[in-house]
Order: sequence, then structure tokens, then C-alpha cells
Amino acid sequence: IERLSFGNYCKNLLKNNKKGNSSYMAAQNVPRVFPHLERELPLPKYVLKKHNGPYMWLAPKGHYEFMHMDPDDNFLIILEGQKRVKLFSPSPVSRMYPNPLGSKGKTIQSRVILGENNEEKYPQFSEEGMIEVTVNAGEMLFIPAFFWHQVTTTTNTLSVNIFFGDDGENDFLEKIMKFPQWDGFSYWLLNILEQNRKLAIFPEILRDLPFSLTQFLIKQLHETPSAKQLERLVALVRERFAEDFMKHKAIISCPASTFPKRKHARQIKIRGLKWRG
Repeated sequence: IERLSFGNYCKNLLKNNKKGNSSYMAAQNVPRVFPHLERELPLPKYVLKKHNGPYMWLAPKGHYEFMHMDPDDNFLIILEGQKRVKLFSPSPVSRMYPNPLGSKGKTIQSRVILGENNEEKYPQFSEEGMIEVTVNAGEMLFIPAFFWHQVTTTTNTLSVNIFFGDDGENDFLEKIMKFPQWDGFSYWLLNILEQNRKLAIFPEILRDLPFSLTQFLIKQLHETPSAKQLERLVALVRERFAEDFMKHKAIISCPASTFPKRKHARQIKIRGLKWRG
């Protein structure tokens, strides 16, 4: 990550020099960085519960964004230029060869590089079922949560995106806990728990699991899980971290279906939010 004025970045991009072609202005929060532009970027009427954004992206021709999946529904909006997007179903996660559990960041990255010979290194991967679309200036593409996508910039391109979910207290959570998104969502959640595994507070996270999960989902997805949803998520975590529960003698104080409201619990945090490797 490099600090550079917006004006100098644009100059390098327009000059088509080495600096411009090797730089990428990514995920600039419009309300915070470009507040004067916020009025010119009204939310699409389909966005009923915004999670984050809008974010602005300015990419040089030829930029290749590695294949990844995000935990939110997403609108990609092209203001100027063009992008080519390749999409894959979230399930099964294993065929996309995600980075190992515990990898940094909020998104899940795939180790597959499209366009290369992947047969020997990633034999389960296949482009069968892939959807490829070109998004032009003035167009908008919906990318569902946990759908793998790889984005290539075909010309210098200015775009914005908005992360959002369904309206309601836990309707979005209900959606992503079903096929085909459950496979991606469960991997994403376990990845973040693995990020926290080596921390001194991890045993307390396990003991406070129903509370910690609830606080995490409220903060990250703006969703308050139902008792049934929480029970399923607690069971998922307990299965993955069974040895840790035994090692730390972490006993959940009450069933997820009956747990009382609690203001404070050890927080599950995403480690390496700026990580894009």
C-alpha cells in the first residue's frame, strides 16, 4: 500500500507510465474520502440494507483482480471504462482451492489463476458453469454474496461498488445459510475464527461463543441471528475447534437457543483488513 495524492495518481494513469500502470486505487470509501461526490452516487433502489460503501475504484488497463468471494451482496457499477467479470458458484468451495483457513483479510482468495494451465496444480478446478460478462460504462452487475469472481480491467476504468444485504433482522443470514452459499459462508466464518485462534483471548471467545458470534454478525453483516441460526453456527464452530474446546475446557454457559442478551463478550475480529494478497 502506497500513499499518493489522487491528482498524482490520475496524472500517472493518463500518462500511461510505469507508475500508473502498476498502481491501483482500491476500495476508497466515498462518504469519507470523496464526501462531495456522495450525492452524485445515489443507492440503487434494490439496496434495502447497505452494509458498506459505496467504494470507488480506479484501475489501469490490464489490471487483474485475483479470484475471490465477498461476504455481502454486491453491485459493481461502471462509471467510465469497462471490466470483464468471470463468476463461479460458491459450492463446492474445495474446487476453487481457497487460501488455507486462517489466511488474512475479510475476503476469501482462490489460488487458481484464470488463463493459466491449472490442470496439474489444481485438478478439481474446472471452468464448467462459469459465467462471463462484460460490464460497460453506465451498466451495473449484481454479484451475489460468496460467489467467486475474477475481474479484469480492459481499459482505464472508474467504478464504484456497494456491499449490501436483504432487508429484515436475519433474512440475509437465512439466505446465505442455504445452498449454494452455505459452503462459502461457513468457510468464510471459520477462516476468521482461525485468524483469532492463536490469540490469548481465543479461549474466552469459545466460552462466550453465542454472544461473540452474535456481536460479530451484527457488526459485519448487520444481522441478528435467530436462535435456530445461532445453534447451527455454534455447532459448526464446535466441530471445527473441538480440540480447542477440550484443551481450554471451554464450556458454553447456556444453549444457543436460550442464551440471554449480553452487552459485552470477547470480540471476533478480522485480522489483516487491508490484506489483498
